[in-house]
Amino acid sequence: MTISYGPLTWATSFEELTDTSVNYFWQGSFPVGYDEMGIPVDENGLQCLPLECIFHPSCRPRVIEELIDAQGEMYTLIVPDLSCCQKWFDDNFLEITQKTLRKHATAWTLRNNSPMTLRNIIMRIRPHASWWSENLYRSQDAKNGQ
Repeated sequence: MTISYGPLTWATSFEELTDTSVNYFWQGSFPVGYDEMGIPVDENGLQCLPLECIFHPSCRPRVIEELIDAQGEMYTLIVPDLSCCQKWFDDNFLEITQKTLRKHATAWTLRNNSPMTLRNIIMRIRPHASWWSENLYRSQDAKNGQ
């Protein structure tokens, strides 16, 4: 039985620890199923994914408020700090591409900002969709020397 959540795959027994498809090694009990949020849980019903992981629906990473200037309008958007998210992967010896990390950070941003703020931004920049992808993390890239 394979237990997966996002790009993470857990071993569900000692025999699976050497399986090449397993990429996340949980320090607790092996997961046996999923809870109501779809997160892997062990036989005691405890989640097998830490809150610090950007994939956890309740993740609260360090955030940066970005001021988005689209067509002269200013908006405040709360986005996760990419270096904080990257650190979790590094600490767990997992590789993630910047593209994949940004995809999941963007999903977090969409889940954790007010729908009205997102609607206003999207309606304003929709004709300039490439602007969104090019500029959302520009200030973080500059701070991180990328």
